[in-house]
Amino acid sequence: MSLFNIFSPDVMHALGWTLIHSLWQGAAIALVLAIVLLFFRKSSSKLRYRLSVGSLLLVSVLFLGTFLTIYTTSINNETATTLTENEGIIEIIVESVAMETAKEAKFLAVYTDYFNTHLPFIVTLWLMGMVVFALRFLGGLAYIQRLKHSHH
Repeated sequence: MSLFNIFSPDVMHALGWTLIHSLWQGAAIALVLAIVLLFFRKSSSKLRYRLSVGSLLLVSVLFLGTFLTIYTTSINNETATTLTENEGIIEIIVESVAMETAKEAKFLAVYTDYFNTHLPFIVTLWLMGMVVFALRFLGGLAYIQRLKHSHH
């Protein structure tokens, strides 16, 4: 069994695009948090901690919401229908707009095609990273338990 076959294609697609979207979502939340923390720098550490934890919770909620949105869209097969219907519309728009807009549409299509092609690799790499960090965490816990129970 290949690592690429762990999930169904719909789950792989949704998880891959969710990971990609989580990068800009997390960056936007981190930027907003940094600005908010500048205004609250003289406030209590408890308030700043709660703001930071709230932003982490928001990242998690956005991740889950993005996954569910993409997955349900994929399950309903609306993505294939929408892409097929939009190809004709995109061609009409590209013909009727300035050259700059055509370049942007081409860039977006290249970007989307690239990531759609490489989603299984992206998800597999992410899963391998999660396993490495989980093992590192468990190793740290085992080391702490060993230190706790050693009689030096």
